[in-house]
Amino acid sequence: MSSFQSVINISSAAGVQGDQYDNSPVVSSPYTIVSSNEALNLVGATFCTVDSGASTFAAGTCQAGGTGINAGLLISPNNYVSYGVGNQPLAPTMQVKNYSAIACATMGRFYAYLQAACSYGDWIAYKQLDGTIYCLAPNSTLPTGYAWANAIAIIAISEAGLGAIQLSPGLGVPV
Repeated sequence: MSSFQSVINISSAAGVQGDQYDNSPVVSSPYTIVSSNEALNLVGATFCTVDSGASTFAAGTCQAGGTGINAGLLISPNNYVSYGVGNQPLAPTMQVKNYSAIACATMGRFYAYLQAACSYGDWIAYKQLDGTIYCLAPNSTLPTGYAWANAIAIIAISEAGLGAIQLSPGLGVPV
């Protein structure tokens, strides 16, 4: 026997990765995403790069991760068609197909999927292999294979999961 809903939650969920955290100013740029592995194109969980001049990437394209110039966080999950896991539309996914028009943010505050526990004020770096997002304590040394994301954590989380980051080109590279 089914029953009717008896509890109404007053508070909304925290957010969706790739959505804005608040109404702070945003700077984003349009790209066409073309990654070596389409499974890496995850909204709110991937930093993208643009090639710094090689002829393999046409103007306006980016990829998940990489060693090129930081294009920003893949954002705006509501703007993309979700074909679903295995092209089943009722099995939603945050993955964006290659050759899709996307937006990458370089300024603003966004919900993001962080790969490990994070404290408020931690520096954000991304893994160059796949663009996944990690937190490093202030004054940490950047591990090999990672790049600074010009961002800091603005929510502390105790394990991998949904957090929030502030992107700011003015943050620069920690020394």
